[in-house]
Amino acid sequence: MKSEDSSRLRIDVRQTEGVVILDLTGELTLGPGHWRLWEMASALAGAGVKKVILNLRGVSKIDAAGAGELTMLLTRARAVGIRAALLNLSASGIDPTDVFQLVAEVEAFEDEHDAVNAFFPNRRIKRYDILSFVVREASELREVDKLVG
Repeated sequence: MKSEDSSRLRIDVRQTEGVVILDLTGELTLGPGHWRLWEMASALAGAGVKKVILNLRGVSKIDAAGAGELTMLLTRARAVGIRAALLNLSASGIDPTDVFQLVAEVEAFEDEHDAVNAFFPNRRIKRYDILSFVVREASELREVDKLVG
């Protein structure tokens, strides 16, 4: 496993069944972290990688700039023939309004096995349920309001 680190974002690279998985840890916010991700994506594209999963389990924060950069990165990846998927989107510290933008660009999964299987058409997968995410986030906000209010 290869690891790249910046002040706010660490990227560990691994591979399974020919799919490259980028395990992100830290914050994906405007600054060095998102540049590190762009550099890693460029290196993978240059190496001919065509299947990539971005694992967001270790991401503690994704701000609006980070979500925008991630969306742009995924759009550009698709334009050059790279197929990407997001893993553990709900575990990341992302604003629910930014989730819609991301899942419109790329498939999202909560289970790594399903994310890997998405690259193989003959395999069965469970897709990310955006409605469950929104309901869960709304419920958490109501609980916070009760504590604060």
